[in-house]
Amino acid sequence: MISVNELKDILKPYFKIDKRRLDCMVQVLFALVTVRTVNLVEIAQAMVQGATFEARYKRLRRFFKEFNGFGSEVLARFIAMLTLPAKAKWQLSLDRTNWKWGRTDINLLVLSATCGAVGVPLIWKSLPKQGNSSPEERIEVIERFIDIFGHSQIDELLADREFVGKAWFSWLENKRIPFTIRLKKNILVKSVQQKDVPRLFFNLKHGEKRYIKQKKDVLGVPLWLASTRNEKGQLIIVATTHEPERALARYKKRWNIEILFGFLKSKAFNFEDTRIIHPERLHNLFSILAIAFCLAYKVGKFGARQSPIKLKSHGRPGISILRLGLDALREVFLSMRRSVDNFIKKATKNRPGKRLAYLIFTES
Repeated sequence: MISVNELKDILKPYFKIDKRRLDCMVQVLFALVTVRTVNLVEIAQAMVQGATFEARYKRLRRFFKEFNGFGSEVLARFIAMLTLPAKAKWQLSLDRTNWKWGRTDINLLVLSATCGAVGVPLIWKSLPKQGNSSPEERIEVIERFIDIFGHSQIDELLADREFVGKAWFSWLENKRIPFTIRLKKNILVKSVQQKDVPRLFFNLKHGEKRYIKQKKDVLGVPLWLASTRNEKGQLIIVATTHEPERALARYKKRWNIEILFGFLKSKAFNFEDTRIIHPERLHNLFSILAIAFCLAYKVGKFGARQSPIKLKSHGRPGISILRLGLDALREVFLSMRRSVDNFIKKATKNRPGKRLAYLIFTES
């Protein structure tokens, strides 16, 4: 199992920062795992270094304000090293996560890579606005990935209906980036006469799948189309550059980035609790969350290998790999806190009144 010193040893070669910053970074990681919220007050209370709460809180705020060790290349390479196969191409997913804090929009465009049943974040960009990303913003994120890992590392790009557009599709085609992207209902397809895409699959029954064997002109780009009808009766129509017979199965893996967002939010770290809105500080916070997410996944995979996860009666795992890893990491940190508590008990001869006084005076 991973310890604090082991985590420092893992991080040190990748993040060229001084010992003080590295110590704070590890403290933040372990406190975040323990309290499972990005609220800085909660994190500061869980940090074990620092004479007073006020000192820890100020140190924490300085860290997110001044730290510049989370460059895109440094962090992306670290996450890839930790989770992804080096000699295989990666299936990428592009999506946004957004919410409001007061009148401020927090809007992040994230590029992830499929890793088992989850997506691990590699590149992200804070969007200073409400709503969809522009083609230029998407292109910037993909180009940053290519600058770091190279075009040859891309297996394909998956995306939802939001990521559709003539300029965007044309750029992907010109860069020869394979993609499978869901289409909006109002997209027109050129054939003998223009048709909106639902009319091509109007007679599909529930659970039935179909693909069109000839490419169609979609927003000026020749693409194959595939479709199915889900349990709600909705048509799921995707456009793809390759292997249309497998397009729907590939598109399902886009859900892996939703698992990432769900874990960072309500299922683990309550990302939406943050009061940080400054783009650079938000980048630092998301960077810490990305590292914690990948560590939880890594530790969870190790734990599942040592003791396979049992299936419930409905056939699904009793606990996810992410939850298994997060719980294991949390236990490591809590055991550290218990050792501190044991020291205090011995120092005060386990007398509750004196123990409370000891805590008050040593923390003041």
